[in-house]
Amino acid sequence: MDSSGSPVQADARDSVSSQLLDFQLGSSLSFSRWFSLYAGYQGLVASDIALALEQSRNASLFANNNPVFLSDSQWHGFKITGMATW
Repeated sequence: MDSSGSPVQADARDSVSSQLLDFQLGSSLSFSRWFSLYAGYQGLVASDIALALEQSRNASLFANNNPVFLSDSQWHGFKITGMATW
């Protein structure tokens, strides 16, 4: 039951598949025989992944009153690195 006293119903199915796309696009520039610089863009895009349950006093991992919600998420950004070899 939820906080208002109504019964909570949850339906779990195994018919959803998740996808993950990992991409990276960049280039390297050599300044000398021992030093180079890399710059690029990198990211992860995920769809239909299970997120953590909402935190509350009524939350329980063992009761069926907290269904797992599937969501889309993405992480991406620029990447700059330098490499020196000698």
